[in-house]
Amino acid sequence: MPDLKSTSSAHRLLDRYRDGIFIIYSDTVITANQPLLAILELPVDEPLRTNALFERLLNTVDADHSRLLDEMLQGRLSRLIQCVLELPSGSMRKVEIEIDSRIANSGRLIIGRISEVGETFEIQDSTNVITMLNAAFDGIEDAIFLLDDRDMVIQRANNAAERIFCATPDQMVGRSILSLIDEPVRRADLTASLQTKLRALGTIHFDLSMRRLSGELFPALHGITTIKDRQGHKIALMWIVSDVSHRVTLNRAFAELETRYRLLFDRSADPTFIIDAQTQQIIDVNEAASRQLGYTRNELIGMTIEKITPRERWEGMQRDFSILTSGGSNVIEGINLTKEGRHIPVQVSTVATELSGRRVFIAASRDITHQKLLEQQRLHSQKLEVVRQMAGGLAHELSQPLQALVTIADIIENTDSDFEAIKTLMTKVGPSVERMVTLIDQMKRIVKLETKPYTGAVDIVDIQESTDIE
Repeated sequence: MPDLKSTSSAHRLLDRYRDGIFIIYSDTVITANQPLLAILELPVDEPLRTNALFERLLNTVDADHSRLLDEMLQGRLSRLIQCVLELPSGSMRKVEIEIDSRIANSGRLIIGRISEVGETFEIQDSTNVITMLNAAFDGIEDAIFLLDDRDMVIQRANNAAERIFCATPDQMVGRSILSLIDEPVRRADLTASLQTKLRALGTIHFDLSMRRLSGELFPALHGITTIKDRQGHKIALMWIVSDVSHRVTLNRAFAELETRYRLLFDRSADPTFIIDAQTQQIIDVNEAASRQLGYTRNELIGMTIEKITPRERWEGMQRDFSILTSGGSNVIEGINLTKEGRHIPVQVSTVATELSGRRVFIAASRDITHQKLLEQQRLHSQKLEVVRQMAGGLAHELSQPLQALVTIADIIENTDSDFEAIKTLMTKVGPSVERMVTLIDQMKRIVKLETKPYTGAVDIVDIQESTDIE
């Protein structure tokens, strides 16, 4: 809908008319002339809001008039009434109010006129109003047709109708609108159906494909309403057509994106969960999650993650999720609990995001059982290596005093009974034993692992450097 407030020529036309005129489209005041602002005592230097205008119009002395005006402003009634308004200045003003409300699929168009009772109606002003209404008629983006209600022949079409149907005014006027509908139904049956519903409801809405004059088929939404004169006699039909091709294209694009997402989601090798951040319920899972945990997808959806988390891990899991509530992502190690009660070590990559306005966590849970096994094997190998180095270092350090003792024992065994010689040899036993005692004490006090090279490109523990003895 064009912004008539920004069109100086439209302002001049409206301001020359003595009656107050306003146009509202989709709950926005498109234009309001100076006489309207003066009659209702509205500020002239501020944008006029729909609520402010409605409030001023509904402030009548008679409550029944207020209810009737509300019906008119809501589009449920089009008529002319006289009433007395209470204005902010404290004055009472008797006015005549006429409101015409039309419902289009893309919004509601309300055209209103208000005048003080007793003022004259000048024909040149009426012409100006007709010019203004024509501008509004042609400015709406939906196709609008005025039809003869007896044979559905187009009497007039707006600019949007010509653009949507790829037609000139001459190609539109005089054509039955039913010829533009691409439906395998008989025109007489459709006409009868529409007339029956219009008599019962006054306004009807439906969706029905149409065809442009170029031959292209397009989806459309329809709104049909009866136009009556002041005496209530039906004089024409207004048929509004909204081209929703762009909506269909968007829906198709979204559907394709959703299909691609679903394929990626389901074919992911890692079990993946979508979790409601507030309730911690599982919203969706992929096939890998079902296989890992032993539940069906339907069993998992709606289940809280507490059900698949070991009790001893639950407090830590809640803490991790509370940190994520404010946004961001993290990677932690955890344990998944299967339907059979088996524990599976996992690495969980979680990101907080929004899905259709709902705060959620997307968590990919990778099974790290094999990595854990490899880690245990690596630690075991490291321990064995330490033991091997320790044994090598101990054997090296003890070999010298033990060799000395073996040599002494051998000499004693092969020497004639010479007490003095034996006594001399025995004096060497003490230092060797003390050396072994010291080594054993150092072994007890090892606080780190220091090695030194040995024969055959092998490292052994450096016992001296590995203790806390200075």
